Amino acid sequence: MIKLLIPDTEVQLALVKGILETEEIPYYVLNDHFGSMWAGAQIELYNQKAVMVDDADAERARGVLGAFESYPQEPEESQDSPATSLWDKIRMVLEVLLFGWIMPRKR
Repeated sequence: MIKLLIPDTEVQLALVKGILETEEIPYYVLNDHFGSMWAGAQIELYNQKAVMVDDADAERARGVLGAFESYPQEPEESQDSPATSLWDKIRMVLEVLLFGWIMPRKR
């Protein structure tokens, strides 16, 4: 299986899943339900979601999703995200340091 797409939002993931199901292309979403459980820092291979398809279906899936990905999602002006303030950066670091270590352990 190859990684086809890493969606930015749950809405984008739902749209991609719907398109692939409509075209009857088998897929697998890595961390599909696990990634939704953890809020906070998105760490690749830990809680980031990725849409995976079989090697044989990869070209067809890219072709089907090509129109979806090239379609402008928002007007050009609204794609600029506001700059992250110093306070927000400090808060994010503290959240990872203070709460990122909380993990259920095996009993």
